[in-house]
Formats: sequence, C-alpha cells, structure tokens
Amino acid sequence: TPLYSSAASDVYKRQTFIRDLVEARAESHRIDVVLTGHSHNYERLSKTYGNQKTHFFVLGGAGGGLEPPESSDYPVMDRVIKQHHFAVFSVTPGGVEVEVIGLDGAELDRWTSH
Repeated sequence: TPLYSSAASDVYKRQTFIRDLVEARAESHRIDVVLTGHSHNYERLSKTYGNQKTHFFVLGGAGGGLEPPESSDYPVMDRVIKQHHFAVFSVTPGGVEVEVIGLDGAELDRWTSH
C-alpha cells in the first residue's frame, strides 16, 4: 500500500501505520527513498523531515487497470502519471537516478537524487 497516493480511493489515507513509522524515523534513520505499489499509476513525492529529504515513489502501473483520471485533493503529489510503465533505478556512490518508461519506450519521468 502506498504511503502517499493521489488515488481517489480513501482506503490509502486510512492506512497510516507504515506512514507513521517512516515519518517518525525518516530523519534519524536517514531514509532517502521509499518504494511502494498497489495504486495503479506512477506517483512521486518529496518531503522534508528536519534535515532529511525523503522521496516516495508509487510504481504501480505495470499491469491491471489504471487508476481513474480524477485524483484526490490530498496529498498533492510532485508528479502523477496514469499510464502503464516500468522504472529503471541506477544506484552509484554519487546518488540514485530513476527513469520511468512507458510501454511505448518513451521516457515519462526522470528523477535524480542530489
């Protein structure tokens, strides 16, 4: 279940156990990236906890029906793409890069840690 999702379903907003756990430890445990699925689309959100910036990704558009076109008012995600996709992660000593690719091979999003 995604910690954050703009999916119109209220189900995700009520499931707070893992979200509360991550938020309470994001800074002290230096959590950089959180990956989830279940919501059938791609979403990205960056949040700051003290001196720590944590990036949340929903990678749920690999199959099945996509989320409806409408989105909820909260949370406002940095990026929402309601297309089937896959993601390629490149992890180096210098950081992380995420490339999100549609089924037609087109790049849908690119994110790089700083």
